[in-house]
Amino acid sequence: KIFYADKISLIASELGLGIDFKSEIERFKKFFNAPKRQEELKSILSEDEDKKSLKLKIIAVAIRANPVASAIVLKLQNTKKDLEKLKKLDLLEALWEILEDAYGYRSELTSFEDFTYKLLQTHFYFECDKSKLSLNRDAVLLVRDWMDSKTYGNCYKDVAKEVAKTLNIAHIVADLPFDDLLKCTTYEECEQAIIVEIRNRVADGKITDNEIEEIVESREHTFWFEEYKNLYNAMLYASKLILAIKSGDFSIESFDGGVDIYAKQWYRVDTWYRKAVFYFKKSEFPNLIKELQRKVEDAYKNGFLRVLADSFGQYMQEYLSSNTSHQREFYKRRVSPFIEKNENVIVIISDALRYECGVELASRLASINRYTTKIEPMICSLPSYTQLGMASLLPNSQLKISDCDDSVYVDGQNS
Repeated sequence: KIFYADKISLIASELGLGIDFKSEIERFKKFFNAPKRQEELKSILSEDEDKKSLKLKIIAVAIRANPVASAIVLKLQNTKKDLEKLKKLDLLEALWEILEDAYGYRSELTSFEDFTYKLLQTHFYFECDKSKLSLNRDAVLLVRDWMDSKTYGNCYKDVAKEVAKTLNIAHIVADLPFDDLLKCTTYEECEQAIIVEIRNRVADGKITDNEIEEIVESREHTFWFEEYKNLYNAMLYASKLILAIKSGDFSIESFDGGVDIYAKQWYRVDTWYRKAVFYFKKSEFPNLIKELQRKVEDAYKNGFLRVLADSFGQYMQEYLSSNTSHQREFYKRRVSPFIEKNENVIVIISDALRYECGVELASRLASINRYTTKIEPMICSLPSYTQLGMASLLPNSQLKISDCDDSVYVDGQNS
């Protein structure tokens, strides 16, 4: 057995590597100048090491990453100073070789920044135009893992925003057909472009709520969706409302008939309006849907409330003789029967709990296995303001509004 006493040979021997690795050790001699790095490398070497795997592990030790290409890339993306560390140790050429082996990266202007551009663009075009791919499929999988990573997810957001700005991605996605755009998840600009297109279609009545629900379902687990979910929900309920009002006939043939059809169907318009407004207010980017919000307000006030008020206004003479329960009869019909039987009853009073809110509450309670629910409409006392409404729920024979102010007297007593 031949013994070599030169430094490179001694390092190879210490690492348990054959003489064939001397050229690699010589190439990366700056790395081996630190005994600590050498010891860390030794601890992860295997018996079947080759030059490619050695190169990968040397870089992994240098930046304290797992010795796989994807982990090295994500560590470099997250910690820019690690790239400077590789440069000082003369390991950049080795890095480019690893990126070529793993992802097919080649470039006349080799740099980690250039690789990052190609990496994200490969993921982008893989979803909408595979003819423009510059890296291989493993690059696509790397970006997906990056997006899903709890450790590096925020890093992806920052890098993607920077790349999108540099490459003017907003201009690129603006030219994509909508069906192709729906496949894109790489950049925030993709989400914004989808939002704008849905917004325009909702405003023009050219998309159904079912189509919006399908889009939401297809995107709810994508990277950027969480920041835009309130906008999606706002547009969904705006669509339901606009289409329902556009196709609806809100005329009635009697007072009770109007109450009946409202309690069975029309209450949903109030629900959709409430939810649309709720999500409009919660949305992170209100400027994207400001015009749609105005359209919703106009449709609801002028296409529904005003029309409904006119319809009921024609039959107000039937108000007092209506067969529908009146609010002032609440105690007698809903509370007194329990009192007479000496049974307990709980009454929860909530101001502005509209009928449509009651329907949703009843549905939620019914979804709990221990409960059954029943909901019926009641006609409010007129004029409909809080003091009279609250007084109407008390046991009463006579209700009277003060001539001096809004006070309400129940059987002669100020409520």
